[in-house]
Amino acid sequence: MLEQFSFSKSLNTHPVTYEFAKKVLIVDSDSYKSALLEKIIQKQNQVCLGTVNNIDDLERILQQFEPDMIVINLETKGKLDGYQITKILKLDHDIPYSVYFDQLNPNLHKWAKELNPVHLFCYSINEKELDNNVRKALA
Repeated sequence: MLEQFSFSKSLNTHPVTYEFAKKVLIVDSDSYKSALLEKIIQKQNQVCLGTVNNIDDLERILQQFEPDMIVINLETKGKLDGYQITKILKLDHDIPYSVYFDQLNPNLHKWAKELNPVHLFCYSINEKELDNNVRKALA
């Protein structure tokens, strides 16, 4: 049984599984963005484990589950921001990750490249464009 986390969404305890589906975890403090990403990931027949918004919850989930991919918003806010969380993830875990950020912040693009993610993309409210970016991130 999974414990309830201190954010608005709990983990998906009974995900629909497909033979070649990837298990994806989202790191984001923006509930609107993460909800749309969860929907798109599931629409692509992948397994979305849920969303966490801080390093403590991320570490707990990584101990319980083995995600195939982590999708991180570099603009996640909290004790550590998304950039700092990604740096820790990169040093301490061997899990592929993709990062995203708003188009409005040009510095994030430079920082994202330094992290050497599997894929980096600008978050878009255009669902078709976001769907294409998520598909590339999970390829």
